[in-house]
Amino acid sequence: MASTYYVALNGRDTWSGLLAAPNTAGTDGPLATFGAAQKKMQTTAIKSTYVRGGTYDLASTLALGSADVGTTWQGYPGETAVLRGGKALTGWTLDTASGLWSAPVAAASLPGGKLGALYLGGVALTPARYPNAVPTDPVKGGWRFADTATAGMNTKAQFRFKAGDIPAGLAATGLKVNIWDYDGWQDYNADVQGIDWSTNTVTLTTSQSSTFNTGSRYFVYNAKTLLDGPGEWYFDAAAGRVYVKAPTAGFDPSKVSMGTLGTIISTYAASNITIRNLTLGEMSGLGTVMTLNNSTGITVTGNVFRNADMGLSAMGTTSNLSVFGNQFASMGSGGVRLDQSTNATTINANWFHDIGLRQLNGNAVWMAGSSNNIVGNNLFERIAKFAIGGGSTTGTKASYNNVIEYNRIDVSNMHAADGGAIMIAGVKGELANDVIRYNEISGTSAAGTVIGWNNTINTSFFDPMKLTSFAIYLDDYASGITVTGNVLHDNLGGVLVHGGRQNTITNNEFANNRGDAFVGSEDVWMNLPLPDARNNNFATNIVYMSTADHRAVNLSGVRAMITSNKNLFGGANVTGVDIFRAWPALMSTGWKGGLTQWKAAGFDTASTSGNPLFTNLAAGDFSLAPTSPAFALGFTAIPTTLIGLPDGSRTQATLAAVN
Repeated sequence: MASTYYVALNGRDTWSGLLAAPNTAGTDGPLATFGAAQKKMQTTAIKSTYVRGGTYDLASTLALGSADVGTTWQGYPGETAVLRGGKALTGWTLDTASGLWSAPVAAASLPGGKLGALYLGGVALTPARYPNAVPTDPVKGGWRFADTATAGMNTKAQFRFKAGDIPAGLAATGLKVNIWDYDGWQDYNADVQGIDWSTNTVTLTTSQSSTFNTGSRYFVYNAKTLLDGPGEWYFDAAAGRVYVKAPTAGFDPSKVSMGTLGTIISTYAASNITIRNLTLGEMSGLGTVMTLNNSTGITVTGNVFRNADMGLSAMGTTSNLSVFGNQFASMGSGGVRLDQSTNATTINANWFHDIGLRQLNGNAVWMAGSSNNIVGNNLFERIAKFAIGGGSTTGTKASYNNVIEYNRIDVSNMHAADGGAIMIAGVKGELANDVIRYNEISGTSAAGTVIGWNNTINTSFFDPMKLTSFAIYLDDYASGITVTGNVLHDNLGGVLVHGGRQNTITNNEFANNRGDAFVGSEDVWMNLPLPDARNNNFATNIVYMSTADHRAVNLSGVRAMITSNKNLFGGANVTGVDIFRAWPALMSTGWKGGLTQWKAAGFDTASTSGNPLFTNLAAGDFSLAPTSPAFALGFTAIPTTLIGLPDGSRTQATLAAVN
């Protein structure tokens, strides 16, 4: 008895769908469309569909609901099934005078008459822009910096540019701007309403939520006159043509596709559905590959999400979601988003890389107002802002009982002036009971033109050390969080507690970072009427200070904000006279001092200094020799071999193969 249906490019919806390939007589075989397979699974006892290899251009979303309970959609073993939210472009011609390729596209055939994204061989091309992108320097290259605002300007909808920084006479019609706010916290893609050349002022069509002023970095895009960089494109809706500046001499227009669909798979009030081993993407520039709404028991495993704005978004009362063994690559703003009220999602053994290519403050995993989630054994690489972020933020519910464990995070907070690798906020004042354990975090950086919280302005990029960046960022009153067993190395800062209380930071390794291992700040910019920062415990950690910049503790607030003891301090800077800071001044030497002065002030009285005896620091092996003095202080060995994608698993092999 047949147990599954099949969909194939050579199928027909008039066939039974029970054969993996057409029979020799051509009278039966697989189905041609997902809609036909969905209807059959809704009306028969067969609840599984295999999708044969090939590229499927979808004109509409595969919408799954309560009638689809218990169904499975999966790629055929050994084949790659690509569900594309767009279609190939044909009819290309080359204008040898301009060097531009072009193809006809009727604006009426596009959602809203707009073309959101263009791809070449599965790689997103760049909308025509000025200044051009600098592939060898994706963070600091290709920007201009705003001039000082004048009195009376609406700095949430206007900014001034320096003479010559925008091409003279550039038309505002259809023009867009990517611009960072004054503080370097938020990145906006906004429509331009007009350009006043007499005052060098750009006015946006709508006000944004934060301010633009001196040093705000920006570029303008989406104008045909800017189409001069290899790999750039522009859509002329009035002419009904798309134009491309060939990225290489061997440009093959037959490999160009345009994204038009906003969502490939959606669920609403659905349950117990599995999506497995599919490649999904190449869609509208602002699209989300998969949206799950008010659904439960959805399993998403072994898929490749690529070339969209967002990979997966869960909302409403969605719960018991499993996101396992997927790849999320080349996303405009984010990988997985769990909106408030979602509950009990497991995000395990996934590979997130190159996240935040359009929205440069984008996050790989975001779970604000969401509770009881587990984010474990994932690999994160090259993330625009937070690899993992959430908690209770402005406008969301409180967030509780999230576990972030065994993740490997390498290179995050690439573009923001204020951010980090893992961020939890707590503006609702809850004791979150979150656990952040056994993660290895490296390469956390920052980029911006405004220094930290003192608003010192520059007109080019600062040294990241002058910005705000932490491997683990407990922000805006985040409280009741356990941070234990993490290996934090080669970042800027280690752990920040920003106004929170009853956080426990124990048994972590801080090594080869450039900034402070632990920062406690009582002052929070939001000034909400929440409990004061108290009783944060920093104990039994290893702090290896290899550079003159690397300090152990930097405290701004009342003495009761932290207790600190049984830590091991080592490295070349351990004898420094500025490795502990406290304001108001608590030490005999004032607001900064060495370990002796810090102990005399009542902190770390049972802590020691010495070599922690890493197995091989130069090779990045942060395990400890059995004779490490840290063990005498109560330190427990960190299971570093269990961090990251599971070794030897099908998941790891598959993800490596599709990079």
